[in-house]
Amino acid sequence: MNKVLQVHLFYLAVVFVVASFLFLTNVRPVFAADESTTETLVTNAFQGGGTARGWQGDDEEWIYTLPFTFPFYGTSYTNIKVGSNGVICLSVADDCTWTPETIDEAFGPFIVPLAMDLTTDNHDIYITENSDNVVIRWQVTEYGGSNVINFETVLYSNGSIEFNYGSFGGVLSYGPIVGILKGDGVLYTASVYSENDTFDFVQTSQWLDTVPMVTLSANPYILVSGVSTSATLTWSSVDTDTCTASDGWSGTKSTSGSEIISGITTNTTFTITCVGPGGSRSVSTEVVVRPDNYIANWSKRLGGGMIMSKD
Repeated sequence: MNKVLQVHLFYLAVVFVVASFLFLTNVRPVFAADESTTETLVTNAFQGGGTARGWQGDDEEWIYTLPFTFPFYGTSYTNIKVGSNGVICLSVADDCTWTPETIDEAFGPFIVPLAMDLTTDNHDIYITENSDNVVIRWQVTEYGGSNVINFETVLYSNGSIEFNYGSFGGVLSYGPIVGILKGDGVLYTASVYSENDTFDFVQTSQWLDTVPMVTLSANPYILVSGVSTSATLTWSSVDTDTCTASDGWSGTKSTSGSEIISGITTNTTFTITCVGPGGSRSVSTEVVVRPDNYIANWSKRLGGGMIMSKD
């Protein structure tokens, strides 16, 4: 085999390896951190009513199919469990017959309007379905008690949550757990009502929409000087209304899409900030520009220092 053919074959091998490397490593999505939530107290909005489900028992649970997909900590749910002890389990695989002892349990995810030892014996759980929300109302007593307790959770299709409290008939024997938790022992928020013993027509606890989830990636994210100066940015977002580009690009952007950026000659950071009902989120990605001897250096590493020749 002559030298020219050897060089050509070696060059093709180098190009193939480098191209494979770039393909496998170029698309680097930048994921936003897990969303956070905040609690706001507003005027009591207890609704009452609803259709009785016939869910009666002590330490019981029932599966319910929502009329919409409900987003919670970055995951969407349709089938949930409703527990007699004042807990909603987002995953039907979880045991919803018990109550969390603390709000930072590494178990869940849970929505907890009032978690304590309750029973629906002689009472019931009621559901009202509306176009953009579902109201789940507990009419219960403490286990071994006689005071009738009324409270409800409103789940909105956009991810908002409300805890409404009606008549309680007296002071509770101990303070229940109230709040929301992802179930990883890290992401959770305790309500200001957690461990209170009085809930009679208190203000509604409103949980705002989640902070937006945003992703941004560049393909390729490595450019070789003199070979290419363009990259495609791709972004997507959840729970957002507007997005704005900054740093290496600019302007108002759609909430998801892609755009070819040309003229990249130096390492450049690209940032996008998206805003929604629950706040704003910014993510960034970098396009790196390598010198024009980048492929040649790779050739030396792969070929043991072989020098290409036209001979």
